[in-house]
Amino acid sequence: KILMKKILTLISDAPKLLETTSRAIADLEESTTLSCIFGGNPEPEITWFKESQIIGSGNRLLLKSVSRADSGVFTCVGQNSLGSQAAQVTLDFDLKLRPFI
Repeated sequence: KILMKKILTLISDAPKLLETTSRAIADLEESTTLSCIFGGNPEPEITWFKESQIIGSGNRLLLKSVSRADSGVFTCVGQNSLGSQAAQVTLDFDLKLRPFI
């Protein structure tokens, strides 16, 4: 068992995208979550960008009370000592007409 554990710890992999929200549709002034899940060994660190600005880290990015300014393309990057991989997530809005009372 010890030998097998040592072999497994020697296997290293560059980040690989396992799952992502490629397109999200949100309601204005509501919260929404974008996700990017990467595999790799060592475990990749995940950074979120919008327009080249770092805006978060981790598998999930929570956007609270979204506005039209939040629409667009977000990029998540998984990175470890063996490399990096990026994915894009597009945020759009559900522009339902609300009844006017």
